Amino acid sequence: MRKFSTTTLLFIVLIIKTIGQIPNNSFENWNSFGAYEEPNDWATTNFTSTGTFYPATKSTDHYPEGLGSYSLRVENNISLLPNYVGAGGVISAPFGSPHPAFPLRCTPDYMSGYYKFYPINGDTLHIRLTLFNLGTPVAFLDFNTTEAQTTWKYFTLAIPNNIDADSGHIVFASYNAIGSIDKYKPYGNSVAFFDNFNFNKIISSSTITKSVCGSYTAPDGAVYTTSGIKTAVIPNSKGCDSTITINLTIKNSTSSTITRSACGSYTAPDGVVYTTSGIKTAIIPNSKGCDSTITINLTIKNSTSSTITKSACGSYTAPDGVVYTTSGIKTAVIPNSKGCDSTITINLTIKNSTSSTITKSACGSYTAPDGVVYTTSGIKTVVIPNSKGCDSTITINLTITNLDISVNLISNILTSNAFQTDYQWIDCNNSAPLSGQTNQSLSPPYNGSFAVIISQNGCIDTSSCYDIIITKVIDNNFDNSICVYPNPTLGELSIDLGFVFHEIIVLINENNGRLISLMKYKDAQLLNSYINGSSGLYSITILADNENATFRVIKN
Repeated sequence: MRKFSTTTLLFIVLIIKTIGQIPNNSFENWNSFGAYEEPNDWATTNFTSTGTFYPATKSTDHYPEGLGSYSLRVENNISLLPNYVGAGGVISAPFGSPHPAFPLRCTPDYMSGYYKFYPINGDTLHIRLTLFNLGTPVAFLDFNTTEAQTTWKYFTLAIPNNIDADSGHIVFASYNAIGSIDKYKPYGNSVAFFDNFNFNKIISSSTITKSVCGSYTAPDGAVYTTSGIKTAVIPNSKGCDSTITINLTIKNSTSSTITRSACGSYTAPDGVVYTTSGIKTAIIPNSKGCDSTITINLTIKNSTSSTITKSACGSYTAPDGVVYTTSGIKTAVIPNSKGCDSTITINLTIKNSTSSTITKSACGSYTAPDGVVYTTSGIKTVVIPNSKGCDSTITINLTITNLDISVNLISNILTSNAFQTDYQWIDCNNSAPLSGQTNQSLSPPYNGSFAVIISQNGCIDTSSCYDIIITKVIDNNFDNSICVYPNPTLGELSIDLGFVFHEIIVLINENNGRLISLMKYKDAQLLNSYINGSSGLYSITILADNENATFRVIKN
């Protein structure tokens, strides 16, 4: 069993095992001792309890919220005094006279942490950091407050710069006002919470990246000739260890050989200018920043010159791309077969293009001198070679006469749709002109097929032929209206008798009187028939009961 001094203050002991850092500083790790728990690396007076009250407990009320899950809760219970379990306190050294609890590699600037405090009857929250050198206390640094703090509050405990410490311990407690006779005795059941205690500047660390050629001397003096992750430890500004992680890349020099040819002179990669062929050497930084030794197989080449004679129309583009519009001696410089300057003297003759204007008229279409066919009037332009072999630009004032050879047929009257032209109507059966029929319209003098010849601006064209039947009904003694259609027809005929007849006969004769079809119908009004013959004029005779009629029909 752990022993305590006769001091009435109850302590929780912190044993620090990790150099430079407060172990379990955020009270995340706890050990179970049956009825109670203690934070790892801390000793509490919980074991002195003979009942169900324990002054040091684990709390989920922690801070900062995103860091860890627990805090240390310390509570007094004055009803249990003078038993140690009645007073809540924390110490990081064995109970009794002060002793170092944890080593320090160097002295930090300050200690910080978070607390909450619910004081009763004037109790004081007390946090003490004791620093030692070779086992002897060299500093007692206190943080005290009597103010209630119901939300987490940050505090710092500054450490003087003249302190040289190699170890220390920490005390937490709440009791009555300092200076009274019973100053270590609590007057109320005060409650305090503690979380995330830290030292600053215990041990510093950093990472650097270095890339060197051949070898590298680290900050601690070590020399490295291979790449890799290296570590150097040197004192920092506080005299503590500064651990430097070095991402080291050792780079090597390189060498290469190139072959170059140049005209007249060559500037090497290191800036040296050479005018003679041979093996040259240049040293420059490589892609890694180290020496790159380049051996150059160098050839120096010469320029050339020549003379040519050229003739061109309007302009001439010299071999170097320059455009000339006048005759004379010109000079062009281009690369020769060796890639050097080739100076070309050009005896140049510039020939001129020509232009002209012509007026043309044509019927329907016109083929221009360049072979383009035009079907509309207007100003056209063609380009063909002239006698010098240059462009001859011809402007053509072109008139195209397009004859309208369409004809309207209305009530056996044929009318040409052409205007301001000469007309000549003809009989299509023998192509003979109709005497005196030179007007725009024609009323055919007899049954037949007719067309019109159109003349305008020296252009002549002939319309299609139109079949005209002046008298379609040859004989009809039907009391009612009878209709035969279509007329002309492609062969099919429809006959409407007007009303139903009992006995019906339909005769189809050619124009020469030869019978080609006889069809009978009964009790009908609408008849369908067909002319099964070649194109021409036919007579259709209809006998229905005591009625009869004959029609002329043209089959196209």
